[in-house]
Amino acid sequence: MAARLAYLLDHERVESAVVDAVRYRKQLGQGGADAAADAASVAGMAGKLRLAQSV
Repeated sequence: MAARLAYLLDHERVESAVVDAVRYRKQLGQGGADAAADAASVAGMAGKLRLAQSV
């Protein structure tokens, strides 16, 4: 049971990183946000990618 839960949590981390990567790409491609907002999005994405990479 614990192994299944760990698997599901790992899957969720990777899925979240992929979905957010697509969403952030669309946001950054549209422009209009200030540099601070873009930097915050990139920093958040970097954190998600680090978590997904550890899986």
